[in-house]
Amino acid sequence: LARGPQLISQFSGHHRYEAALQLRRKQLQGKDAAGGDAANGFVMMALIEFDDPGLMVLPYHRIIGGLPPAKLAELRQRLDELFESQPVASGPDNNHEGLLERLAQWSSETKVMGLVEPQGTDTSILTLRPRVDWRDWGPLAVAESWILEEQVLKPVLGESIEEHVNYYHDYQAVLARVASGDQQMAFLLKPFPLDHFESIVATGQRLPSKSTFFFPKLPTGLVINQLEGIL
Repeated sequence: LARGPQLISQFSGHHRYEAALQLRRKQLQGKDAAGGDAANGFVMMALIEFDDPGLMVLPYHRIIGGLPPAKLAELRQRLDELFESQPVASGPDNNHEGLLERLAQWSSETKVMGLVEPQGTDTSILTLRPRVDWRDWGPLAVAESWILEEQVLKPVLGESIEEHVNYYHDYQAVLARVASGDQQMAFLLKPFPLDHFESIVATGQRLPSKSTFFFPKLPTGLVINQLEGIL
């Protein structure tokens, strides 16, 4: 992403960029090094203006599944320690679109998320309890995705978090899986505030996993980046 003369790169997955750096370092140490103009010293990227009127920053939602009863109870207890819960009606035909609209209306200073529980019928809005000051957790706590992962899921699930948590930007797919009983609960999140996004990445910090879904995406297709020879 770019704003004026200042460029802030948002790569298609930071792990891809880091893999390119590792390849570059490896080849500089070996016989494949070819100086500053070597093709493996460059990486493709897309730069987009922060102020581009067509840019949308959408959230990734979380779904939880496969937890044994004891772990599920522990997760609920951790949520109750940090959050106040307000039941909300899901609307006709179990439609939660109104819930997403309500979440988006809250300011970035209020940490709030939607919770849809088993069978997709029990829905509530979670807000941090007044005694919990998210600022004590550092600048990344501006994102509900960070709070959910670092203060709720990781303390409860530990290293098994990848076995039980999945990420979807399509909230309808999330709700369908919970409503079917395939998953145990879903967390619906607000979009990441773009002003906070800019300030965080400008200082070199890494965003929480699956914090942003940028839309629209670049056109789908096959592009080959030559890694051998001189550019």
